[in-house]
Order: sequence, then structure tokens, then C-alpha cells
Amino acid sequence: MAVRWRWAAAGVDETVLATRPAPTVWSAAEYAGHAAVVVASLDELVRMMTTQRLGRLEVPAPTDAGSDDAPYTNAFAAGVDLLEEHAARLDARVADLDAAQWLTTVELGDEVVDADWIFRHAVHDSGHHLSDVARGLHALGHGAPRSEGQVAGLFASNGGVPKLAIESANVGYRGVDGDRQHSREHHGRVWQALCVWSADVVDRLQAEGHPVAIGNAGENVSIAGIDWS
Repeated sequence: MAVRWRWAAAGVDETVLATRPAPTVWSAAEYAGHAAVVVASLDELVRMMTTQRLGRLEVPAPTDAGSDDAPYTNAFAAGVDLLEEHAARLDARVADLDAAQWLTTVELGDEVVDADWIFRHAVHDSGHHLSDVARGLHALGHGAPRSEGQVAGLFASNGGVPKLAIESANVGYRGVDGDRQHSREHHGRVWQALCVWSADVVDRLQAEGHPVAIGNAGENVSIAGIDWS
């Protein structure tokens, strides 16, 4: 988690990371602090539900940015350091769960969830707010410039490359439906669910004499007209 957050802020001044893109939109630093708190809270929930009997728990109301909020003083880097610490503790905790503990449930408001759901939610929340950070930095004039391109092709395979052209793609939790990898040691994680590559880069490689075509490198979506750098 923390590695991806640091990538998003690479080269961006800390004053920008502390600036709200709008009065009611959190700064990157505020999002980092919030993400750290969420992961810490979910880690504690997993600990409690797998070591003691819990009754129904109320879900706290969402916290939103307000134009009259007190100034936020914690740095983005400090928030990401905390996120890394809490994520590592959660990772270590779930690594020790046995099969029965993974199926342990707790009633959160009107919903019953298990440890697996909570762990997935921690990953989802961190990724979701990382997207919020990227949008906020873009609104402040940082990040890649806006551009428009076209989808040059969609591809999937039952394992291995080249992937074969398909007419349409339904993207789910683990990527394109019907697409899989032969080897899962370095592939197939949730944050590797979709592979996108540039048809323009493939065109340049073909011009250099390389025997490559779109879909050959394992991409699911080939795009054209966008500066790949």
C-alpha cells in the first residue's frame, strides 16, 4: 500500500500535498492520515473478532471534509509511514489466521461480514483514496496532463500469451472475465487485475523490426493516441 502512495506523490512538494483542491475536498496529506486510521481500525476489528465474541457493532458515520475544518498539520509522508506500519501489522495478523478464523463473522450495522471481507475492504479503501489523491493533485495542476485517446483492442486468454482479441470485456474484481494466467507467482493479484499498454509503442517496436502486435505482451486493453510516458 505505502509504496503505491509514495509513487503517487513522487516529486510533489509537501506544501502541495497539504493543500486542499477545494474547500470540501481533503488534501493528499489528510487522505493519507485517514487511510492509515481506517487500516488500523480494521486491523483491530480482525483482532477482536478472532479472539473474542462480539455483539452487533455500529458503523461510524462517514467523515467528510468541511470548509470550516481546523487546519490539518500532519505531513503526507508521516501519514504514509503510519499507513505502512498499520498495513504491515494487518498483513502479519491475517497471515496467522486459520481456516476457521477466516470465516469468523461480525455484525456491522445491518450487514454480517467475515474476516476475509474486512481484509479486502482495507485494501479497497486504501486504493480508493489513492485515486482521490491523484484526482486532487491533478486539480492542483500536478500529475499527468489530461489527454484523450482510443481503445485499439481488447484481449484475453485462458493462460499465457499472446492474448486473443475479444469484442467486449467485462471487468470484475480480478480483471477481465475469462482471462487468466498460467503462473500466479508474479501475476493475478487484485492490483494487477487489468493490463493496459499503448498501441503506439507497439507501432514503434514494429517499425524497429520487432515481431510484436497488440495483445502479444499480455495486455487486456490496448490504447492509442495517449502519450505513454
